[in-house]
Amino acid sequence: MKGKGKGMSEWEVKTNLRAVVERFTPERARKIMEMQDALWARLPASEKFKRNRPLSESTVKMIGLQIEAGEWKVTADTIRFAKDGLRVLDGQNRLTAIARGKTTVESLVVYGLENDIFPLLDIGGKKRTPSETLITMGYENAKRLSAALRNVYVYKHRPTIGALGGGSFGLDKTGKNRNQQVLILMDMYPGMEQIVATGVSHRIPILPEAVTNACYYLFHEKDPILAESFMDDLATGIGLRHGDPIYALRERIIRQRAIKSTTHQWNRGFMMMLVIYAWNAVRNGRTLTKFSSKLDGSLPEVL
Repeated sequence: MKGKGKGMSEWEVKTNLRAVVERFTPERARKIMEMQDALWARLPASEKFKRNRPLSESTVKMIGLQIEAGEWKVTADTIRFAKDGLRVLDGQNRLTAIARGKTTVESLVVYGLENDIFPLLDIGGKKRTPSETLITMGYENAKRLSAALRNVYVYKHRPTIGALGGGSFGLDKTGKNRNQQVLILMDMYPGMEQIVATGVSHRIPILPEAVTNACYYLFHEKDPILAESFMDDLATGIGLRHGDPIYALRERIIRQRAIKSTTHQWNRGFMMMLVIYAWNAVRNGRTLTKFSSKLDGSLPEVL
């Protein structure tokens, strides 16, 4: 990258950024992406925030077809490099498509960006999902984490079946994008990463993983030992008898899954409500043989 001096605008001098249109041959694009692989391999865990998200093969293929059809144009979408001039912050799908092709193209390029702007970026035509942001920040089980975080947040702030059954994500009124939101939720619920890492959701296939992980987190806040026992019993059903709340819960879920219900009631919110009702019965030492048909649309408080 150029230093301050002749040829640099006042804006470039003040911001230390440089925007130029450059040519990318397949060979140049390949070398850049090979360098990215080498950079990621050397990163210690303490610098996990510098990692990029996985390639989107469908996006790479789409861009490749556009290039070969002669439809590639220089637009306001940029390939963005960090201030070290090496790390690609935005543009790996485009560079990969160029590298795999045979055509040289031009693109607007920005140099000099800070590494920590990554969660704010959206790639042209391919917006980052919250789980992809978690991947780039180095978190394992990112998809499970993202879904569980959303369920816990919605439960604590909008505890209705409908809110959990929808597709929106989290902090709608903060003015921040979804990728910033998921990082805020990681700070709000710091134990979620450990909950998901236990693999509890793998052991309970009768429930959606997001429901299992969210419930385990909420129950663990109240009673860690009982929460582990509850999830073990829900997973295996061993030793349960009629009248046991977990037995009733398993029977209800298995019966409902057997008829493959697609009604509005059988969504994540409704299943989470059943699990919480069973947990509360266990906490109170009550028997439970069946769930009331008059359950309303509100999620009960976790006792």
